Amino acid sequence: MELNIYGLKCDNSNCDYQDKSIKFEEYEKYINYPCPECSEPLLTQADFDTTMQIVKFAEIAQKLGFTNENSAPGELVKVQVELDGTGIPRFNLGGKHED
Repeated sequence: MELNIYGLKCDNSNCDYQDKSIKFEEYEKYINYPCPECSEPLLTQADFDTTMQIVKFAEIAQKLGFTNENSAPGELVKVQVELDGTGIPRFNLGGKHED
């Protein structure tokens, strides 16, 4: 299992701001940080907490042996997780992966 967590986007539906250069390790300092364009929070506490739960789940899965190395060909699934400020994740199977 591999996680690629990076970038933040504004949850305001009327704002298109996003910054893909923000690293996961920096997320905590962005909790309730105002969007440079509309001043809405870039990352809510609820979304941060959910992200941390996903990271912990991945760590547990790896400890239990769920890794890319022991997956059969064609078994890998790409999932994009989107959060909207509520802390409720939206999972998109086959989501886009951008480096």
